Amino acid sequence: MSEPWTERLERFNGALAEGRNLGFMARDSNLQADQIACLRAIATEAEALKNIRIGAQDEEGANVLLAIQCLADCQIEEMQMWLKLKADEPEEAWAHLVLAQEALGAAYRATKDIKNLDREQSRLLLLEKLLFPPQMFFSTGLLVQGLTCSICGEEYEQCDHIAGQPYWGKFCATIPQKIEPDHAALVDVPADKRCRVAFFSDAGQKRNRMTWALTSEPMADRTISGILIAATGKWAKMVFTLTMFQDKPVAMLDKPIYGGTTD
Repeated sequence: MSEPWTERLERFNGALAEGRNLGFMARDSNLQADQIACLRAIATEAEALKNIRIGAQDEEGANVLLAIQCLADCQIEEMQMWLKLKADEPEEAWAHLVLAQEALGAAYRATKDIKNLDREQSRLLLLEKLLFPPQMFFSTGLLVQGLTCSICGEEYEQCDHIAGQPYWGKFCATIPQKIEPDHAALVDVPADKRCRVAFFSDAGQKRNRMTWALTSEPMADRTISGILIAATGKWAKMVFTLTMFQDKPVAMLDKPIYGGTTD
């Protein structure tokens, strides 16, 4: 006999609680790595159980399991952040923190039944301020010709789905048919905090804005460089793929795009 629905949810919640207990710099790295494996198993199990709830015509249950997947991803990204910081890889750690924040926001969109998400969001924002120096962000303007709905496959403007909202255990996302980079600007509140100034010129040398280390490369005065476009994370509202940016001007893209697409 399969494990009852409520007992599975309690087991998921117990594993997530253990993850919160390991969300500190001082925690053992091996324990954090083991927790990542545990959380990935939870996400996989939740996916299988979600399909069962969909077959039972239980959309609410499917969306609860979607939220659990998001929370598992949130903790996975946070654990990765701690491990990268310990490995002296702060730029990778920053990207993981941003993805953790994104996954937590997705959990809130999936269902309002999970409590304490506001407190967890505040904690991740506090970690951002305490662990990393202030960042300068880019916002890149894109010319998009046509959007397809990830749920029904129709033109987004013609369908009834809303990007970012859950439908039977999946988030609606828009898929651009053709995109062209148009412009970039420095902003205080970006759409994606992975898009940031990575280097700036300091007396003709290239300084890493995250670590403050000077590199051996020269850099022209009054110039900056960084990440202008980051491929969307798993729970994003718009789906990009790396191939969409092939053959685009280097001056616009500047740095390699972070990997990942929406399911």
